[in-house]
Amino acid sequence: MINALFLVAALQAAALPQGYETAKWGMTLSEIRKTTAVVEAKPENGYSYGDHTEVDPDVYVQTTPDNKRIEYYFFEKRLYKVYVIYDPGKSDMNFYQSMHKKISNQFGPHVKAFDERVFGMPIKHILWEDDETSVDLRYGAGFVYEVRVDKATAARKARQVDLRNAI
Repeated sequence: MINALFLVAALQAAALPQGYETAKWGMTLSEIRKTTAVVEAKPENGYSYGDHTEVDPDVYVQTTPDNKRIEYYFFEKRLYKVYVIYDPGKSDMNFYQSMHKKISNQFGPHVKAFDERVFGMPIKHILWEDDETSVDLRYGAGFVYEVRVDKATAARKARQVDLRNAI
């Protein structure tokens, strides 16, 4: 009986992935390039990036055969955020709901769901969190996308931006 309780508690407290696929929080660009073909997100390379609120972005992009776009965000030359932007041709409410179900099966129940407006556009969020990582499944602006963040590094970057803005 006690073993069963520990097993249930362990399943409910399952840690979220520390990154995306082979890319883990804290990796350098050269480490990621050993397993993943990425291109710097610059207009002259034909790539922009999805997080338009990102300050001083250092972003590299990968596109996949299934028309997924994966954006790797670096702070102090270390990976701290990944955007997974799904095929725009599949990005409707049914796909969003199927992704919600898939991620819930992987990580358990979400901790929060909310709506917000970004640049005047409605965005739906479903959020999973643990002590180190957040996974935010979003639907809006014609896209379904997943944002994974190393919470400690994101907080450190936000503090640095706040300090710079205070000067």
